[in-house]
Amino acid sequence: MKFSTRAIHAGQPPIRGRGDLPAFGTAFTLKTRLVWIETPTNPLLRLADIEEISRIAHAHGALLAVDNTFASPYFQRPLALGADIVAHSTTKYIVGHSDLIADLEQALAKAGAAV
Repeated sequence: MKFSTRAIHAGQPPIRGRGDLPAFGTAFTLKTRLVWIETPTNPLLRLADIEEISRIAHAHGALLAVDNTFASPYFQRPLALGADIVAHSTTKYIVGHSDLIADLEQALAKAGAAV
């Protein structure tokens, strides 16, 4: 099976920062099915507007996945902000001791959403 991918980077070139969300909205194609963001970003700790990115992604028929490693579920809850999938690195901030190597994925089952 051959996969064709096109990356849309929110917060990275060619889309830069929160002020460039209109450009983010124009980066979608008919094949775009998933938007993946990291917020805060590593290593510069830039923040992405999860609610607005979610709104734009969903308007284009795409799911939003959020890498929530730095914020952890204690400080930021992307599912409540409109994300469909969330990844947490339990090795870093949830356990915090590097004595566990794991990853936690959360998905929000929505009517009609293929997760």
